[in-house]
Amino acid sequence: MTINLYERRPIPGFPGYFAANDGQIWSCRTGTVPRFLKGWVDRDGYIVHHLMNDAGVRKTVFAHSMILLTFMGPRPVDKQCRHLNGKPNDNRTINLKYGTGKENAQDRILHGNYTILRGEAHPSSILCQEQVDYIRTEIVCNKTMLELSRELGVSMGCISSIIYNLNWFDPNYTPPIASNVGESHSRSLLTTNDVIQIKQRLRDGEMSSVIARDFPVGKSAISAIKTGYRWSHVQI
Repeated sequence: MTINLYERRPIPGFPGYFAANDGQIWSCRTGTVPRFLKGWVDRDGYIVHHLMNDAGVRKTVFAHSMILLTFMGPRPVDKQCRHLNGKPNDNRTINLKYGTGKENAQDRILHGNYTILRGEAHPSSILCQEQVDYIRTEIVCNKTMLELSRELGVSMGCISSIIYNLNWFDPNYTPPIASNVGESHSRSLLTTNDVIQIKQRLRDGEMSSVIARDFPVGKSAISAIKTGYRWSHVQI
C-alpha cells in the first residue's frame, strides 16, 4: 500500500514561498509561521497567485506551475503541464505531470474539456445550417456562386468552400464535380499530370515556393492545391 505523506518544499526562485504536495502554496515572507495563500481562480478554472521572485519582481503564476517546478524541476521547453484527472484546480503532485501539447489535448478530450465549435456554434459564423443546405441545393440547380454570394451577403470564397465541403464539413455530403474544373477550365495553366506531380511533391514535404518554380503558376496556386481548395477532384 502506498502512503502519500504530506511534504512542503521551498519554491525555487521565489524565496519565502513554499509548495506542498497537496497542491497548496504557503508564504513565510511576513513572519516565521507559514501562511496559506488562497490565490484566485481564473476563468479557465486554474488557481493563480502573485508571488515575489528572487529579483524582487512580483510575478503572476499558476499554482500548478509552482508545484511542478518545486517537485519535478523546471519545465522542459517543449512540455506543458498536464492535469491528469481533468480538474484544473486539483494541483496535487499525483495529479500533475509534464507532457507534450498533444498529450495535454488528449487529456482535455478524454475528460470532455475540449470542444471544437463548428457551424452555427462558431462565434464567427454568419450563416446558419439552413442557409448552408440551401447553397448546396441551389448550386446543383445551376445557380451560380456569384448569385448565391450576392443573395446571402457572403464572399464567393465562402460559397465555394461550402460547396466543396471545406467549410461546414458534412461527411454525408458529396461535393459536385463541375464541368469546368481542371483542364477543361478555359484559364487553366496546369494539366492533370502536373497536379499529380505537384501533390506527390507536396506529400514528400517540398515547400510550395520551391514547387512553383517548375510550373507556370505561383506559390498561392500550389498552396490552394495543397489545401484542397483547387483541383480537389484529383486524387493520388
